[in-house]
Amino acid sequence: MKKNVQLLMAVLTVFCSVSLNAQNLLSEDFSGESNGAIPDGWVVNGPDEGPGQEAWGVVATGDFLGGDKAPAMRLTWNPTSQNGTKMRFTSPAINTSSYSALEFKMLHEVDHYRNSGCFIKIETTSDDGVTWNEVYSKEVTESIAMETLTVQVQNDDVGSANFKIAVSFHGSNGVLNSWIFDDISLDVATATAINEETMVTPVCYPNPATDIITISNIKQINTIGIYSLTGVLVKEYTISSKNELELNVSDLSSGIYLIKLEDGQSTQTIKFNKL
Repeated sequence: MKKNVQLLMAVLTVFCSVSLNAQNLLSEDFSGESNGAIPDGWVVNGPDEGPGQEAWGVVATGDFLGGDKAPAMRLTWNPTSQNGTKMRFTSPAINTSSYSALEFKMLHEVDHYRNSGCFIKIETTSDDGVTWNEVYSKEVTESIAMETLTVQVQNDDVGSANFKIAVSFHGSNGVLNSWIFDDISLDVATATAINEETMVTPVCYPNPATDIITISNIKQINTIGIYSLTGVLVKEYTISSKNELELNVSDLSSGIYLIKLEDGQSTQTIKFNKL
C-alpha cells in the first residue's frame, strides 16, 4: 500500500533536550505504484518549455540502489530537456507551523552520461512555487554511487502551513542516463540529529541566537558567508580543515540572515535568526 503524507501535531518543542524519536511529517517509498506513475499528491513541475516533464516516473521493477529496491522514482534522459531547464518533483503541502528545523532524507544514485553544468538540488517553497529556496545543491560531473542524502532544513519556509519540498534537477537531463531515488522522509529535527556526527550537511545552533553561534559538520566547507535577505554580504569566513566553528554575531542587527556554505562545487544555505 502506498505511503501517504502524514501531518502530525507536535506536543513537544522541536529542540527538547530529551527526545525519543523524531516526528515524521512525510514518508514516501513508492510502494504499490505502477511503472511511470507519479504518486498521489506529488507534482512534477517544469520545464516551462520544451520536453522533459515526461522523463519523470516510477520505475516499478529493476535491480538498483544496492539491490531490488523497486519501485522507486526515476528521472531519465528521455525526452531530453533544454539547457537551463529547472525540473522539480514536489511534495504535497505539509503543515510545519509548529516547527523551526526539519531533516530531509532520501536514498539515491546518479548514472552520469556525459558533460556537466547540471545540478541536483533539494529546494523548499511556502508560496506554491512562486519562490524556491535551495537547501542542497551538487553539480553532477560523474556518477554518484548509492548513498543516503541527509539535509537539514532551516529557512524561511519552515514554520509555514503550506511547506513543500522538492527533489530538483537544474540543467539538461541529457547529461544523465538516470537519477533514481527512494525512501523519502521529512522529520522534525531533534537535538540528537543536530549532534549526529555522521550528518552530511552543516547545521547552525543555537538558532535564534544573540551573540555566539556554532556551525558544525563543515569539514568539507571552504568558505562561510552571512548575507542579509537582500543579498548583501555582511560577514565572510575562510575555513581550513575544521569540523566546527564558533562565530560571533553580536554586532549584527536583529533580523533574519542567510548563512551560505561553499565547498567549491556546491552551496548550502541555512536561515539564521539574530535576536
